[in-house]
Amino acid sequence: MSSPLVAQLQSLRKNLNAREVQPFSLNALTAAVQALGDCVFVEEPLQNDGIAERLAELSKKISVQLFEGVQRVILGKSEWLDAPWLAFSLWNERAFVEAAAFRDGLSVAASSSTTVGRRCIHVFLRDYDPVLPSASAALGQVVMVVLRNSETMLTAWVERNQKFRIFERDGGPLTTVTGLLSLGVPKPLTACLGDVGLVKPIAGGGFSFGMLLAWCARAHERRWEDLAVVEKWMEMCFGPLAGRAYLVVEGLLTPWRSYDPEAEWRKMLLAWLQKRYGDPRDAVSGVWPQVEGELRAVAVRWLTLQTIEDFMGAITAYAKKLGGEVMQHQWQYRQAFWLAYYRRGVVLDAKAVVGRGMEECLGWEPIQSRFGNRVARIEAPDARLSALMLRLRGLVVFVGTHNASCRIWEETSQSAPDLRRPKFRYREIVTNPRSDLQIDLMANDTGIAHAGAENGAWQRKLRDFLRRKTGVTIPDNELMP
Repeated sequence: MSSPLVAQLQSLRKNLNAREVQPFSLNALTAAVQALGDCVFVEEPLQNDGIAERLAELSKKISVQLFEGVQRVILGKSEWLDAPWLAFSLWNERAFVEAAAFRDGLSVAASSSTTVGRRCIHVFLRDYDPVLPSASAALGQVVMVVLRNSETMLTAWVERNQKFRIFERDGGPLTTVTGLLSLGVPKPLTACLGDVGLVKPIAGGGFSFGMLLAWCARAHERRWEDLAVVEKWMEMCFGPLAGRAYLVVEGLLTPWRSYDPEAEWRKMLLAWLQKRYGDPRDAVSGVWPQVEGELRAVAVRWLTLQTIEDFMGAITAYAKKLGGEVMQHQWQYRQAFWLAYYRRGVVLDAKAVVGRGMEECLGWEPIQSRFGNRVARIEAPDARLSALMLRLRGLVVFVGTHNASCRIWEETSQSAPDLRRPKFRYREIVTNPRSDLQIDLMANDTGIAHAGAENGAWQRKLRDFLRRKTGVTIPDNELMP
C-alpha cells in the first residue's frame, strides 16, 4: 500500500515531464506527510550509535523490576522508544512481552507515542514466530491496545486489522491469507503483501513466513500461480526460513494425509519436492528426516503410485513396439487390481524390475530417468520378462510379465526378495517361494497364474488371500478395469 506522498511525487514527475507543473496542495501534502507515520518500515538502530549498550542496560533494568514483582514496568520516555526492540528478549525463560508488567507498561507507552506504537508493529511483523506464537500473540495484545487508542497516524493499520485480523489473538497469518484469497485477486499472493502492510524489509519477516506456511496448505487452490510463488516467497523469507524448510514441505503435504490430489497437482508437487529435497524414501539427512512421519509417508505414497503408473506406461510402450496387444490387454487387469490396493493404503512401496528385452527396446537411460532409484535389472531365460515388485503390509509381491505367475512372500522371510537390490535372478524368484503361504488351499510353490482375468478368477483368489493377510476387503467391481 503506497502512501499519499508517493502518489503526489509520482504525479509531480508526470506533470514535469508534460511541462504542466502545478503547485502542491498544502492540505494534500500535509495529509501525505502525516500518512508516513503509518508506513510499516521503521529504521532500525545501527550498532555504532551505542544501541547495544543501551539495550543491555535497559534489559537489566526491566529484569530487575520484573524480578521485584512490580505491577507495571516504569521507564523513561527515551527508554520506551528502545523497549520494543527488547520485546522478544528472554527473562526467566520467556519473552519480556509475555510478562504482564512489561506488556502493560509498553501498552501505555505505545498508546501515547506513535513512534513506540509503530516500532511495536514493526517488531511483531519482523519477529513473529509461527512455531512459537505465544510471544507474538502477547505483543499483538499491545498493538491492539494501540490501535484502539490510535487517532489519525495509524488509521491504515486499524483498517488492515479489521480486514485481516493481523494482530488479534485468534488471527494472524492464517486469517490474513484467508482474507486475501477471499478477495479473489488475480495476481500472485506475493504481490499482495503490500496490501497487508508488508513492505521491505518486513516482507521477509516472520509474519510473512507464517503467511507462506498458511498459503502452502492452499496452494493447490490457485495452481495457475505454480510453485514459483512458493520459491519466490522462500527466497524473500530466507532469514526466518533458515533450518525450517521442512515446515514448507509439511504445509504443502498437509491437505493430503488421507487422500490424493488430482494427478496434475500431485505430479507437479512431487517433482518439485524431489528436485529440491531428494527422495524421501531413503533420506537420512537434510529436510526429509525433519518432516513429520505421517506427512513424509504422503510423499512416499505418491512415489509408490508414480512407480506403478510409470511401470504401466513402460509396459504400454514396450508392448506397442513389439506389437504385443495381448500384453497390454493383460496388464490393464493387473493395474486395476493393484491400484485398488494402493488406494486402500495396502501398497507401501514399488520397484520396476526390467529385463533385457525391455531395456533394449526402451533404452536404459530413459528407463533410469523414468524410475530413478526404483529400478533394477533381472536376468531370466525369457529375455522379454520384466516385473513389478511391490511391498505390501507384511508381504513382498512379484508381478511378472509374459505368463510369469504372481509370487508372494512374508516380508520377514529369508526367501523374500530385497527391494533394495539393483539386480535379480528369475530362478531365485521361482525357487524361493514360502511354501507355508496357502493360497486357495494350495501351497505357493508355483505362484498364482493370471488366468481368467476377464471374469475375475485370479483376482478373487488373490483378493481372498490378501484379506486374510492384511484384513482389507475390496469388492469385485473395484478390482476390475
